[in-house]
Amino acid sequence: MMNSKALKEPRKLLMMSSCGCPDECDPECGYVGRFFHAIGRFIMFRLYYPVESFFRRTKERLGRSYDYARFGWLNYDFDMARVWDLFEFKLKRLYKCLENGHAIQEPEDMKALREFIKTVRRLGRGCYEDKYYKLHDKRWGKLKSRTEPASYDKNGKVLTYKWISWRKNCPENAPEKLKKQEIKDRRKIWENAEKDRVRDINRMAELIIKHGFKWWD
Repeated sequence: MMNSKALKEPRKLLMMSSCGCPDECDPECGYVGRFFHAIGRFIMFRLYYPVESFFRRTKERLGRSYDYARFGWLNYDFDMARVWDLFEFKLKRLYKCLENGHAIQEPEDMKALREFIKTVRRLGRGCYEDKYYKLHDKRWGKLKSRTEPASYDKNGKVLTYKWISWRKNCPENAPEKLKKQEIKDRRKIWENAEKDRVRDINRMAELIIKHGFKWWD
């Protein structure tokens, strides 16, 4: 991954003629020196540079195309999470280019970009509820469940089932008040997770406003 060399400093080749003069030939070299200097310039600027540039750019573009093709092959367009994945993919390439490029980046801006990438990754993974589920399980116990028939047709065939769940500290025969409390606590999982998600989105907006236009060469 990260085959882009777009921001790297271009290679500098010192063009020397057979007489040893860099770039412009010294008039004292005479006609022979000037002749070889002209030949050298022709070879470098008309032959070597175009050919070298063609193969270098082709290699870079093929590498970049391969990275995008590999990512696109595994990425789907069916929900917002895939958009965050694409955003993270682009941001990681951007960070790599800025890290290895010729532009001077302020440490504060690079630190903000690293935080930005982590925030986008969390939004893409969508695991905000996990820590709250663990706390809920710790208080009430692991969720257990079973199904049982709920309705039958005239021939006695089951039409529908009902799902019954319980926890160690809130069993099936628990008082209704305790069951309502467990449900209330469970709803807080999603409420707290949504607060964390919104907090990340707001922080992401802050980072873009303050640093977004500095992440370039």
